[in-house]
Amino acid sequence: MRKKVSSKNFLRPSIKALPWGQLFLSSLLTITMAIVIVISFVFLVNALSSILFENPSIFSDRYPFFARTLGISILVGYGALGVYLFECLYPKTRLTKNILWAMLACLTFSGWLGISLTTQKPFPLPACTAPFVLIAAGVFVKGRSYWR
Repeated sequence: MRKKVSSKNFLRPSIKALPWGQLFLSSLLTITMAIVIVISFVFLVNALSSILFENPSIFSDRYPFFARTLGISILVGYGALGVYLFECLYPKTRLTKNILWAMLACLTFSGWLGISLTTQKPFPLPACTAPFVLIAAGVFVKGRSYWR
């Protein structure tokens, strides 16, 4: 006979069994790498645009499509980079969909923490769900093979 699981304790064992330490370490490494990559990219693009186009910044109001596309690419890439780094750092840990959801939470928190520390002022948690959805897209596109 199958043991009935109460709704009260349904998530508790699976949440406690997740590798939270590994997830937080890989998400902190991910945000560190993402910040370095983005700052390097912005510096490189600004330098090239000032040389080639005699424009001090390509991220100005004259190029809104470029800025939006870059923002979307950064967030989706951030989620995919998190999964990739977790795979590289902890190859013996088997990724499951529960771990991917926990990774999404860790990446969201570390992203909030990274933005708060780099802007040097308390950054409120985003009220809009667009960054969360874009990070989730990156996590679940890269982790597609682990869904089942």
